[in-house]
Order: sequence, then structure tokens, then C-alpha cells
Amino acid sequence: MARHLKWHLHIYEIAASVRNAKTETWTRNDIQRVFNVERVSAQTLMKAIGDVDNIGGKYVVSRSSLLSYLDSLLKADDLGQVHRTRVMEAEPVPRPKLLKAVPEDMRSIMVRDLPPEIILETGRIEIRGADAVSLMERLCLLAQAIQNDLDSAALKLNPASPIQDHVDESLRQMMVELREKEASNCREVTA
Repeated sequence: MARHLKWHLHIYEIAASVRNAKTETWTRNDIQRVFNVERVSAQTLMKAIGDVDNIGGKYVVSRSSLLSYLDSLLKADDLGQVHRTRVMEAEPVPRPKLLKAVPEDMRSIMVRDLPPEIILETGRIEIRGADAVSLMERLCLLAQAIQNDLDSAALKLNPASPIQDHVDESLRQMMVELREKEASNCREVTA
């Protein structure tokens, strides 16, 4: 025997609530609230609604998908059967592709240890990779290296400072005295 949907008696109120809502993307929490169900039931409802997206790690359904689902239930003779059929035929929920965390052995990486796909030059950072995931993993690796070795990164990225003539004060004084002696010797020779 099929399980009874606890919210089926309130389907008209739920549909009216969704139609009047300004919310365009519905999270699991929104579904829990409007259907007055627990977490697992809300997840099952989202699967039955369909067109589930993962936005920033949160699963959401669009308002139009939710309204379409509710309309199909309102037109059905056996809304429980329609719900179960939609759950059974639903596409799998999209799984986010998670970036690999910086491996433990790379947590102490220094700028000098970065792979050749990460290039630091004066005024420029270049990261090469086969796809978005590898690029972002290398970006995380670069962030770890910069956190561990900020001074080396700054040396590579900052323009070279102009070489300043550093003259010792005693050397400068000696040059002044030599010029004065030379000038006095030139005056004696011409006199």
C-alpha cells in the first residue's frame, strides 16, 4: 500500500501560496515551509518537482517548475500516484563538482615550489590548466603558497626598484677634499 501524502489535503492552499509568492527560486527550506514537511520529504518533493539546480551549493527549483508540478497534481484523479510516478521518473539531482582541497603535503608549499603551470612575473600572474576545475585547484594552490611565502611572491610580482647610488659619507667627503686639492694645485701651477 502506498504511503499517504500528509500535505494532500492542503494542496489548494499550497498552490495559492506559491502563485502569490514573489520567490523565483525555491530552496529546500522554502519547500519545507510551504508544504509543512520535514527535510527528507522536502528533498523528495524537489525531486518530483524536477529541474533541480545547484546554485552555490544549495539545491533549488524554479517557481515555474513548482507551479507546473502543483498544476499536474491539481488535475490528477490520484495525486499520490502522480507524485510517485514523478519521483520514479525524475532525473538525478545534479551533484556539484567539488574542488579537491589542497593536499596535506602541499599545505606548506612555497612560491619556489609552484608547478610550471603557475607563473608569477612582474605585474602578472598566469595559471594554465586543461579545464575550469584544474585551473581553480591551481588557484587554490597559489593562494596557499602566497599565504605561506608572501615576501617571495611580492618580490616576483613587484617591479624591480631602481638601484640607488649608495655612497658612504666618508667617501663623499674624501672626494670633496680631492677636488679642492686638485683645484688649489691647478691655481698654483698657473700662478
